[in-house]
Amino acid sequence: MAKGVSTLGTTSQQLAKLRSRGFIAFEIDGAIGRLTKVGKGKAPRSAMAERRLITMARFAATYLAHIKRRAMRGDLATQASSYSTAGKTRKGGRPSYVVAQAYSERTDAGKENWGDSSADWHRKAGSVPGNTTGLMWRGAQAVASGRTGARMEFGGSSIGTSSVARIRRRETRKGTRTTARIGKRVRNRGKATAVYNALGVNVLQPKTGETQAGADLWMASMYSELVSVLDLRKASARGTTGDRRLYAELTRQLRRRAGRG
Repeated sequence: MAKGVSTLGTTSQQLAKLRSRGFIAFEIDGAIGRLTKVGKGKAPRSAMAERRLITMARFAATYLAHIKRRAMRGDLATQASSYSTAGKTRKGGRPSYVVAQAYSERTDAGKENWGDSSADWHRKAGSVPGNTTGLMWRGAQAVASGRTGARMEFGGSSIGTSSVARIRRRETRKGTRTTARIGKRVRNRGKATAVYNALGVNVLQPKTGETQAGADLWMASMYSELVSVLDLRKASARGTTGDRRLYAELTRQLRRRAGRG
């Protein structure tokens, strides 16, 4: 891998870095969850508030892990627009669409970091909408704070498609040699925005069934509280009308919070 491809390492390396900087951080099924730090000059959180935020971060990280798995396969909540097939005429017969070579080498396109159009190169790369190299998804995190609750976002930075300053060509004994000069990395949050602008899709958007799974679990947990308070009989049927796999994963986290698994 070329130097400077990404500011992020493996999941374990990211966790170690976050914890060394004083963050409360953990991993759930390949997704990182963390809490924001208390600002300078502010009173520390109470133990109860911290437990509540950890619960929120665990639930958000469970959602993130679930969404990340399907989104990286190209299974998105909404239909993405197609990559552009429009090619631009350039002087000297240069290719119409060029990406950074370090970026291209992370894909099936390898060193062939050009195409007749965006659609042509992404086809060579074996790309799916919202996931070409996986570098953006490496920075996905679930973050809980006292102000905004929990949110899913992209952190860190990495090489993007437009991180090439220019294409260099020089004649050698074996023919023309082409090299790509790599520019600055881009924020992964900016990459997600670029995907939305180009393809009209929010890659972190949950599907209807996934939203329903969370709502059904919340209702089930509230009912459990009523059972203990009002001595009601347990419901004869439990489950969700939404995404069953996500419901099971969220239930596992709920049980873990309650110390039952």
